[in-house]
Amino acid sequence: MTISESRLAYEDCYDVMNQALEAPDGVRVGFADEDEATFYRMRMNQARQLDRRFNKTRFQHDHPMHGRSEYDALMFRIRRIEGMCWVYAERKAQRGIVEEIKDARPEKQTHSRATRAATVGLPTPYSTKGYRR
Repeated sequence: MTISESRLAYEDCYDVMNQALEAPDGVRVGFADEDEATFYRMRMNQARQLDRRFNKTRFQHDHPMHGRSEYDALMFRIRRIEGMCWVYAERKAQRGIVEEIKDARPEKQTHSRATRAATVGLPTPYSTKGYRR
């Protein structure tokens, strides 16, 4: 199935993404089945991609928005809740812990790759176990 390359075909997606940027926790759109939700998520990603292309022509090469979209701050997920499939449009959350590296040397690891591999019987980078010569 081919999807449209026209930004006008995605006005509904741009409306939802604009609402998601304004709402503190994002927005969601409900569908009866997962196929519809998956197709809508694909349309949202296509709309974002078309916005990036448009901004390449709209902004000069040295502008921060050249080749980027304001919608890049969003992520789209499908969740099944109480028989409905929802496409969530939310701001990307910071995942994990981010901390500054203060020492150039990494901390000593408690489990090396070779040790983990040896405990489960997998080939290590230094063995020929499992390989023919």
